[in-house]
Amino acid sequence: MFADLDFSVDLGDGPIAGRVTSDGTTITVTTDDADTVWRASTSVPQVGTSALPYLADRLTDAGLRLEVQGPQGRVASVGAGTSSLLGKLFTGSSAIAPGDRAAVMALALSQARRNRVPITAAAVAIVLASAVVVAAVRSRR
Repeated sequence: MFADLDFSVDLGDGPIAGRVTSDGTTITVTTDDADTVWRASTSVPQVGTSALPYLADRLTDAGLRLEVQGPQGRVASVGAGTSSLLGKLFTGSSAIAPGDRAAVMALALSQARRNRVPITAAAVAIVLASAVVVAAVRSRR
């Protein structure tokens, strides 16, 4: 499978550009604003994030993998070849895995700022602990 598609998302704050590419079984979505793309993909009424496990299962069944890339690196992997306890705990599917620590932190901080959620030392500690667990699990592979 081969794909090369440019896209634009505008949720009212101005357009955000991105690109979808594929060469084989890995589909890559690249954007300079992963938070806006996340909001656009999960803001469908009555679906929201509940469609993520379904998408992960369908990609796995088809032997496809989706990689989401932001400015700080890989934000997430979804589908074939992905196995994550954190993904299972937070999304309901182990076929969804968080990406690089810097990219995940940037997305989490962006969402917290957007939602005006005060970030306390405890919240930062939880995110950092999760990133350490992910790194430890990956280093064992």
